[in-house]
Amino acid sequence: MKKAIILTYIPSPYRTVVFDELENLDNTALQVVYMSKGDSKFDWKKQSFSHQPIFIEDQMASKGNWSLIKAVWSLLKKENPQAVITCGFTLPMLAAMLWALINGKKRLVNTDAWTKIEQAYSWKHRWIRKIIYPSVHAAIPVSEKGKTMFKHYGVAEEKIFISHYAIDHDHYVATSVQEKEFDLIFSGQMIERKMPMFFAQVVQELRKHKPDLKVLIIGNGELKETFLNKIKETGVHWEYPGFIQPDQLAAYYSRAKVLLFPTLSDSWGVVANDAMSSGTLVMTCDNAGCANEIVEHEVNGWVLPLETDLWVKSLETVLSDDQLYHRLRSQALIQAEKYHPKKSAEMLLAAISFVLLPE
Repeated sequence: MKKAIILTYIPSPYRTVVFDELENLDNTALQVVYMSKGDSKFDWKKQSFSHQPIFIEDQMASKGNWSLIKAVWSLLKKENPQAVITCGFTLPMLAAMLWALINGKKRLVNTDAWTKIEQAYSWKHRWIRKIIYPSVHAAIPVSEKGKTMFKHYGVAEEKIFISHYAIDHDHYVATSVQEKEFDLIFSGQMIERKMPMFFAQVVQELRKHKPDLKVLIIGNGELKETFLNKIKETGVHWEYPGFIQPDQLAAYYSRAKVLLFPTLSDSWGVVANDAMSSGTLVMTCDNAGCANEIVEHEVNGWVLPLETDLWVKSLETVLSDDQLYHRLRSQALIQAEKYHPKKSAEMLLAAISFVLLPE
């Protein structure tokens, strides 16, 4: 019997690697429960895990929220964990919180949200957080920004344990190469929020200063055709291998010098971890949760306003200065090591151990 249960949505690669590490640290600590086997927004293939998850949809008699709530309630009753970790405020998650409250179990919350992300929430969503967060036994954000948010809600600092999103850092480092074939890489969903057209504008302007500019593009999305046509119009040398499965990403990141990561809103931005563990620098903006955390301005990358000329100027400088590039690259690799999945697992385990201490 596991000490705690975590209810999370889908087996995302940046979560499963942490759960695998936790299984190696303490195989009695956590039972992972996925609400679904996948999401239509992502083309991820089925993964293999070291941990042994439960898929709640396999426990359901029929589809729908009510059936999902009953399946969650029945599973919690059967497993009877000492602690319940929820990852959101959907009705099934709220039902799990209620089960834990009624049965005197420890309640923990895990979220990647932070203040800027929450500004987009409705007043109802913010209100329910004001009610629930102050009463939890522990909070597990993925960033320092998330920690600040929890403190704003009144959660005591000793109850907050940052467990970062993570990747298979060792695999990325082993795959990294010194010689980079491409100058820039775009990686992600080709949707408005991810700003692919801003990337294209930067490429267009940078090529005026660097005619031999080479660009690698990976990902997919509704703006793919428009985006790729714009890249083609710039006249740069470019390559588009399509959507790449998570277990193959390292080989692509290692081919480029700088990842451009503009965004209108990102809770974290695991592409930064991917890039930096590959020895690829990251240029991003304040809208990304990873900004000024794993990515530090002019220490191991850049955090810049979303102004094309500023991005072009910084890129022109680093792509023409090998000494600067290698200094930043070295710092990026050092920083990425701090976000190793084992460390994220240790913090998740620390949160569970904390709430189960004798009172």
